[in-house]
Amino acid sequence: MLRPLASIEERPAGSIGRENQLRHTRARLENVTVALEKLPGTRPFPDGADLSQVT
Repeated sequence: MLRPLASIEERPAGSIGRENQLRHTRARLENVTVALEKLPGTRPFPDGADLSQVT
């Protein structure tokens, strides 16, 4: 398990902000995993905005 997630999960269940931190961390880890699994030059999130383009 990745350390940031484990660190949050070790906190008591009633800790202020714990659930929000878990959701946020899991979402970021999932997005990074998706991006790393894509081939270079492809869009990992085809329905999302292309933030690599300068507007």
